[in-house]
Amino acid sequence: MGCEYVAVALRGNQQNMERYRTSSVVCLSKGLGASIGSVIVGAELHCKGKDSEDNFRGWNEAANAKIFSKGLNKIKGLRADVASVETNIVYFEVLKGSQITALKLGKIMKEHGILLMPDSSSRFRIVIHHQVFASDVEYTI
Repeated sequence: MGCEYVAVALRGNQQNMERYRTSSVVCLSKGLGASIGSVIVGAELHCKGKDSEDNFRGWNEAANAKIFSKGLNKIKGLRADVASVETNIVYFEVLKGSQITALKLGKIMKEHGILLMPDSSSRFRIVIHHQVFASDVEYTI
């Protein structure tokens, strides 16, 4: 939960809450639901390095879409064009000769709370929402 939501829930002041933090992530897409991106603000040491990059992925829809498309390509019978993923939208195909049909895949995923949008009889479109984190992407794959 973001600091601004906690401040509202507790009827507190966000500025008072922020002074105890070493960094903040400002997600520019929260109100828009669009893949605009986020900004990390804080001490240089805290905002650099692999750990901060891994944590930041949870806030970045386009990065999660890339992770998702790469993961799809590890699944036999599915194919995504990773190079074409530039936003939070991923298209992927159920290949001919696969052991699963697109219809069956859609039903199975829905049973697990994951909605796929069929684009054709063998192609899906999935949109990585701004509240979807890297851990959600890993669960889906």
